[in-house]
This record gives sequence, C-alpha cells and structure tokens, in this order.
Amino acid sequence: MDRFLGTWRLERSERFSDFLGRLGVPYLICKFASVLPTTLNVKQEGDKYTVETITTFRTKTATFRLGEPFDEVSMGGTPIRSIAKLVGDVLFFEQKSVKPTSSSWKVENNMLTTVAVAPGEARASIACVQPDLRERETVMAATEVGLRSRFKCSVIGVLQLPEGMSPAKAPCCVGQRGDMLIGP
Repeated sequence: MDRFLGTWRLERSERFSDFLGRLGVPYLICKFASVLPTTLNVKQEGDKYTVETITTFRTKTATFRLGEPFDEVSMGGTPIRSIAKLVGDVLFFEQKSVKPTSSSWKVENNMLTTVAVAPGEARASIACVQPDLRERETVMAATEVGLRSRFKCSVIGVLQLPEGMSPAKAPCCVGQRGDMLIGP
C-alpha cells in the first residue's frame, strides 16, 4: 500500500464525463467535473488509510481498513458503502450505492492510474502524477482501456481477483505490464 501514499495531482482523464453521466450526474456538471483541477491525498495511520479528494469547490474524505466495508459520501452527497482490497500491487474498490461502481488503482513510473466502471459498462481512465523528490513531474501516457467480451478486446495480463469476487462482478483489472482491461 505504500506506493499509493502521498499527494497526487490530476494529469488527465478519459471518458470521465461519460462515466459520471451513467451515474445520473447532470450533463453540465459532468463536463465541468472532467476538467476541474483535483488533488488526491492518501495517508496511513496504523492499519487505517485515508483518501482525501480535493477540488476547487469540495473536499471528500474516506477512511478505511483494507478488506472491511466502510461508509463514505460521494462528491454529490450520495451515501456509499465501499470495500477496498489490495491484490498484489493493485488496489480494488467496490462501491455500492443507488448505482454500484468499481475501480482499480495502480502506480507505475510515478503515475497513479485509476480505472472506474459504472453500470452499463461506462468506464473512465484517470491518470494522476506525483512529484518526485526533486519536485519534477514524471508524465507518462495513460494506457487505452479495452473491454473484453461484448466490446473491443485488449487482454494483456492475468490478475488474480480478490477472494470471494466472481469474474462476472470483476472491476477493472490492471495487467502485468500496466495495460488495463475491464472484465469479463
């Protein structure tokens, strides 16, 4: 989990407004949210982790233990029941609310990439950078997300799912080389 700790700044997002639209967020807010400067702070205190998402207008904080359900509130104020699981070097989140979502986080080359999936297979790819020790930013191109099965195919690696999660409910997965796919 150490690789996720620190402060991250949004570098780019792909299809984020489509993702939000699938969750029922109004069109103009979707468009605005996809370009809003965002900072993510990830902290650890003992076995608890805190993820703080900071935008110009609102801050959202979620505190959790890995493998234990926790309650949080979306940026729009919707209550969410979530669980976070670490599998290898990938952090998976499952969120249950009016419209359930899932996401995976992976850090490579000083880049935190998040892939989120909403109902109906809407997905978004979000890339954040973290300044290195000399305060320079490393910018890396975000990998295109491919869908298996009913959509275009881009299967690169195999990743073990969290215990108890069926492949049919699998969230986004990140392949062995950092290439992302959404299953099944």
